[in-house]
Amino acid sequence: GVCVDSSGAIYVANTENNRIEKYSAAGIFAAGFDGNFNQPGGVAVDGSGNIWVADTRNHRLVKLDSTGAQLLTVGSRGHLPGELEEPTDVEIGPDGGVYVTDYANHRVQKFSASGGLEWCVGGFGTSSGKFHKPRGLAVAPDGKVYVADTENQRVQVLNSNGSPLLLWGSWGSNQGQFRQPIDVAVTANGVYVVERSNYRVSQFQVSW
Repeated sequence: GVCVDSSGAIYVANTENNRIEKYSAAGIFAAGFDGNFNQPGGVAVDGSGNIWVADTRNHRLVKLDSTGAQLLTVGSRGHLPGELEEPTDVEIGPDGGVYVTDYANHRVQKFSASGGLEWCVGGFGTSSGKFHKPRGLAVAPDGKVYVADTENQRVQVLNSNGSPLLLWGSWGSNQGQFRQPIDVAVTANGVYVVERSNYRVSQFQVSW
């Protein structure tokens, strides 16, 4: 995972080294945070400069301050709402909410900045609003949540309350098809999807 804060600093989840690294906008190493992580997969910075980590193999979210001091842990291993099983990505919404792909539970969860559960959506399946090992997600400025529904070979879009709005994609290598989409980003120029097994990034225009 990688993210950029409001100053242009870059944060990287160095998964196999079990740490978060910070770099300047010019790519110069600035700091390393060893928060007793176990293969952290995602990282995000909120509007207060706090660092959120999807601590994948510890089955939790960790909130750090800008110096790397631990402020909060959210979740523990399990299947109930608010519990996590291999969370792989974390994003901060425009409302300050904390969104996480709960990979092995086949769902997406939203927490408040203080760690309270706001909603839990999904479960294993192929119908709209269900997921199969979702890996990456992005939250647009309007609050819509774009999810790389990896093993369903598609992208799903939820509204800010977690209700499904749209999905597209199917298994394949043609335009508009996917083979293991693992991450997604939303910009003013469109929606970008990273595919592991097609070795490519695809750009889409979504009209509402």
